[in-house]
Amino acid sequence: MMRSHVLASVPSLQNSFKLVGAGSVVGSINLDRSTGVVGTLGASPELTPFRISVNSPGDQRTYNLEIVRDPVLTPFLVQMATFASIDATERQVGGLTLQFDGEVALRGMQIPTRRIDA
Repeated sequence: MMRSHVLASVPSLQNSFKLVGAGSVVGSINLDRSTGVVGTLGASPELTPFRISVNSPGDQRTYNLEIVRDPVLTPFLVQMATFASIDATERQVGGLTLQFDGEVALRGMQIPTRRIDA
């Protein structure tokens, strides 16, 4: 849970929403259902370190992130962070060839990954 302030309300007959600016962490969400959200004030969320390096000709950038540890959200957030890192480093238009090499370490164990040429 984070402090936030509403930047804009976007009305729509189909799906209204609010654009917000996030502030400091104030707690951790424990349960999120359609009927409500349960959280604990003052608790820190469990985070997993995530590092991605994007190498392109003449440029190498490493992004060090922390991603929430959750069986459902973590894979989705890893995907989003990976694509955002590539978008921030590589060009956005035209032809592009990507090669992915990955390594996953969980509690000191090395998990082999396969090479993907895309």
